[in-house]
Amino acid sequence: MALPLVDKQNRGQVLYRQGKYREALEIFSSILEKWHDPPISVLDNRAATYMKLKEFPKALKDARSMINREKAMASGYLRAGQVLQRMDENDKAQGIYEYGLKNVSVGDSKLLRGVLEDLRAKCAPAKAMDVLMELPVELIEMILSYLSFRNIV
Repeated sequence: MALPLVDKQNRGQVLYRQGKYREALEIFSSILEKWHDPPISVLDNRAATYMKLKEFPKALKDARSMINREKAMASGYLRAGQVLQRMDENDKAQGIYEYGLKNVSVGDSKLLRGVLEDLRAKCAPAKAMDVLMELPVELIEMILSYLSFRNIV
């Protein structure tokens, strides 16, 4: 007897939590093959499983499918951004988040905006520090005494 979609999905999620990613992947893939219009959460589950298996291009494909099916839902943009970050494609991840902000509802945009701001902060260059401002004047004078006037100016 075949299990209903929700039961199969729950079984896949249990296997995922147990670390049995290959088995979970088989279940999520079978759902997507057999059911005409499964919930987007199944695609999300399979994308997360691909990520655990380090199959990032396949995870990204599922995330893009999520976006194509439901442009107004943040979950596809969030998953695609996560995958791109794991692939060290932070610029592309920022682009996905920005694109998502144009398409999602106001409630979802807060979550997406927060993730985008965190990524921007992570990717921002470190603030430069003028070491001469931190050193004692005597030490600065000693350092500069080794340089010619032409090198200082």
